[in-house]
Amino acid sequence: MVNRINNLYEFDGYLLNSREKNLWRGEELIPLPPKVLDTLLILVENAGRIVSKDEILESVWAETFVEESNLSQNIYSIRQVFGKENRYIETIPRKGYKFVADVNIRPTDLLDDTRSNDLQSETQTELPLDTKIHSADQRDIVSKNRRILVKKAARFAALGMAVLVVLIVAGYSLKKVRNTGDLPSGQIVLKSLTDTGSAISPTISPDGRFVAYIDRRSEKGSVRLMDIEAGEDVEVNIGGGLVPGVVKFSHDGKDLFFRIRGLWRTGRTIHRVSYFGGNPTPVAKNVWGNFSVSPDGKYIAYFREDAASNRETLLIQDLGTGEEKILVERNDPKQFFMLVAPEWSHDSKAVTFLEGTGSESRSEINIADIDTGNVTTVKTELNKLFHLAWATDGRSIFALSKEPEKGRQLWRVSIPSGTVTKVTNDLNMYNGLSISADGKHLVTEKSDTAANVWLYRNADINSGKPLTSGTYGHFAMVDLDFATEDRIVYDKREEVERDLWAVSISGASHVRLTHNNGPRNTQVTSSPDGRYIYISSNRDGTARIWRIGQDGTDPIQMTFGKRESHWYPALSHDGQNLYFLARRGDQSEIRRMDISTQNVKTIYKANDFAPMHFFEISPDGRYLAFVHRETNADMPDPDDISSIPIKIGILDLSGNDAVRTVNIVTSAAMIRFTSGGRTFDYLKGGSIVRQSTEDENAEPQTVFSTPNERIYNFDWSMAGTDLVVSKGGSTADVVLISLPQ
Repeated sequence: MVNRINNLYEFDGYLLNSREKNLWRGEELIPLPPKVLDTLLILVENAGRIVSKDEILESVWAETFVEESNLSQNIYSIRQVFGKENRYIETIPRKGYKFVADVNIRPTDLLDDTRSNDLQSETQTELPLDTKIHSADQRDIVSKNRRILVKKAARFAALGMAVLVVLIVAGYSLKKVRNTGDLPSGQIVLKSLTDTGSAISPTISPDGRFVAYIDRRSEKGSVRLMDIEAGEDVEVNIGGGLVPGVVKFSHDGKDLFFRIRGLWRTGRTIHRVSYFGGNPTPVAKNVWGNFSVSPDGKYIAYFREDAASNRETLLIQDLGTGEEKILVERNDPKQFFMLVAPEWSHDSKAVTFLEGTGSESRSEINIADIDTGNVTTVKTELNKLFHLAWATDGRSIFALSKEPEKGRQLWRVSIPSGTVTKVTNDLNMYNGLSISADGKHLVTEKSDTAANVWLYRNADINSGKPLTSGTYGHFAMVDLDFATEDRIVYDKREEVERDLWAVSISGASHVRLTHNNGPRNTQVTSSPDGRYIYISSNRDGTARIWRIGQDGTDPIQMTFGKRESHWYPALSHDGQNLYFLARRGDQSEIRRMDISTQNVKTIYKANDFAPMHFFEISPDGRYLAFVHRETNADMPDPDDISSIPIKIGILDLSGNDAVRTVNIVTSAAMIRFTSGGRTFDYLKGGSIVRQSTEDENAEPQTVFSTPNERIYNFDWSMAGTDLVVSKGGSTADVVLISLPQ
């Protein structure tokens, strides 16, 4: 291996300094966490040669135990820096990685400040025999970058040291926790099964030999089947052009069940197909949310909602007869957390489920007996429960839960006491759980999402300016709103809660607007004068519409009502009327409040559908838009893995109370009216697409696009010229967790 102490590496406009431990692109210093930079360094040092995973792990994490997922994350982070168009790092299956760009090597001694004024000529400098000789222009670039480095590098030193300390502490904690608690003695073993950054919805076969997952790299989201021991995977060719959203093994491991991709809270169909592929067979229709297959192979469990009556049910279906049985019912304001599947116990006699919404605290696991329907509640000290999986002993349940300052971790919950024991203790975010029949192995998805707020003046892609920063930031993924022409309100995930913040378009001042005001403060709409912000908040225990000042002070509850919940505030552009959704029992009503008098009037009763997800008022005040949810929604199949089909409802506010619908295929359940209401914009991956409001047959036009990144949220300034977006990327890979026995 080349001696990294004395070398500086140049490739394709980048400069990697092994002694100073930093990476430059022209005059831009690219901040990288120390371990990420060390990973890049060992690959660049060995450019053109395959470097094994073990070699990298031993070099970067010497004498420290870490799982391969840390290496996979580092590789992904490096690829994100270089962009998808620059494939400098090749993955060599079952062998390791190879850096494939041409690399020029120079001694870093030539950059010493003490000798910067009297550099020797090339003929007087001894270089390694395999080093490429630079031109004078190249030497000028090196010297220039060195001068920049001296001026700028210090400001990143503290950040790098902080990240290093966090990683060291996390590594120590991981080793320490694996031998604590009431888990069986021995260490858990975590192993990354994929490193593409695009593997989602993993499920393990009952015999623990295979893993099936969905590959986001495929336009149609292909299902892949992996032999765990061999590390080889193949595509499962599914007929009919269907796009799977979540996949599960059958009880014997010979078939795969999958739900068509779509919003969790929309009815879709579950299909069954051989793990060899072929034409799928429909199993259950109008399935909402996630689902699971019983270990004895007799039943599937899933959710359904009657959108018009705000009634939700947890059902089990006999796979032999097709007969459905309602197990549990919930009415608004109670609701199932449909993102998490109702999971079967190993004896197939009980089903677990969670209640609440994504933003609310969830500390209780509910267990329903499939014979009687009786529900037992297990209370835990965890407050953000996610996916569940029964342990084979029947006396405990594995659960994912978010905790402050950490990602979503794996816990073991004793039944019925609710006592919890931590299983993993790292900085990763795990998503989804699937357990083998013998309880020895779990698979989960290790996911990372980064989103930051960017401003584009006049929607010019070249004018982009970041207003937030953070490699693992979660900014404006739910709320993003131009409060005034020069002030933006956004949400930021803080530990286990999301809070609202405001920032000027200069990016100079960030003000926190909500803190310790309950888990839900969202759906922002601002008054035209910028004085007030209206939100849906459950700070008093029930979702109501509240008004806060532009600095977050002086909160005032705007809406009231017994046994009601209020959602999706939207102000008319003149600030005179506030529209919101009221849910009461089996009724959904669109209401309008006169701001000056606070008189409230119901303007539309939704009898056969439910308005959902957002309210958006057109600038001319004529239209109110929302997601139009029906009990048996007839939705088109998605055209690719990055999109979902939704139906937009548009209520005419001019007096005829007519609601018409428009089908779109989008990557986010939101729209923004433009051109005074004649058009509306929606998201599709990294693009903003514009559609005519009046003519559904008009060809949509892309009006803005960010290469190699996804846009999660956006808003136009009041003048309709400037654009603010939340953009970033995400990775997902499959991790195998072997449990001590």
